Amino acid sequence: DFECYSVKFLCDDTEFISWLKEISGVNNCEKYKELIEVFKEIHFLSGKLGKEILIDARIRTVIAELYDSITEKKVQNNRYKVSLNKALSFINASLAKKINLSDIAEASGLSVSHFHKIFKEAYSMSPCEYLTAKRVENAKSLLVSELISIDEVAEKCGFFSRAYFDVSFKKVT
Repeated sequence: DFECYSVKFLCDDTEFISWLKEISGVNNCEKYKELIEVFKEIHFLSGKLGKEILIDARIRTVIAELYDSITEKKVQNNRYKVSLNKALSFINASLAKKINLSDIAEASGLSVSHFHKIFKEAYSMSPCEYLTAKRVENAKSLLVSELISIDEVAEKCGFFSRAYFDVSFKKVT
């Protein structure tokens, strides 16, 4: 169940702002204010040469925020909401650590197989795919904002081998 939107926007455009408020899950006032700021940054960067990677990262941030909002709505209707939220908190707190599915399931308070099933139903991806996507998202932010080597970025984001980082980065992006 996906909805597709195509919108031409100007950052000060009230029509754009009202459209953004109507998107499923973005009716939270803070959420649409955050997204408007990201769109303003994209608009500002669009005229600058050499900013394509940064623009791409910001667009992916918007997509991730919208996806999170939509899946958050799914989770709110899920009877395992508390368990899933515990798992997400554990994942977000452990991005740089070596964790596996059983660690995440344990944090949720569910068995590994049951946790895997409900997580996949709620987020349309496995817990390990979600973990990798979050790590890659974190790595992209570090790559554009910090002057450190790719090896250091990989290590800071929980990839314990440069080869695995490279494969994961290409797969997710």
